[in-house]
Amino acid sequence: PEGVVIAYGNPPYAFIYECKSAEQSYNMTAQDELTYKDYIQKKKEEVRALDKSDLKYFVIISPDFAGDISRRRENIFKETQVLPIFMSAKNLSTLGSWACSLPNDVKILIDLRDIFSLKEPIVSLKSIENYIKAFENKTKKRY
Repeated sequence: PEGVVIAYGNPPYAFIYECKSAEQSYNMTAQDELTYKDYIQKKKEEVRALDKSDLKYFVIISPDFAGDISRRRENIFKETQVLPIFMSAKNLSTLGSWACSLPNDVKILIDLRDIFSLKEPIVSLKSIENYIKAFENKTKKRY
C-alpha cells in the first residue's frame, strides 16, 4: 500500500491506502486478498506502537472495481478487523476538491468515518454528496 493516514479525531484512528492502476477495473484476486491480510496485520501493530492509533480502514482507490468485492471485503475484515473501503479515483477527486475549498480550521472537522460504511463496499458519489451537504449544514456558521 501507498501510505498511512493518522486522523487525530476522538478517538484517533488510522487508515492505509492503496492506489491501483487499472485500465478499466481493479479485480482483487485471492492472492491479493492474502497479501493484504498479511500486510494489514503487520501494519496494525506498527501503527499502534508508533502512532498510538488503531488501524480501522484499508482504502483501495481505482478507476473502478470488478469481481466479488463484497466477499473479499468480508474475508479481510473477519481476519483483521480492518474494514476494506473501495473508492473510485473520480469520487476521491470530488471529495478532495471539495475539502481543498474549505478553510483550514474547517478542514480538520472532516471525519471520513462518516463516509466509510460497512453497508456500502464501494463508496458512492451519492454518499459523498450527502456527507458534503450534512457537513456544510453543520458547519455553515464557521465559514
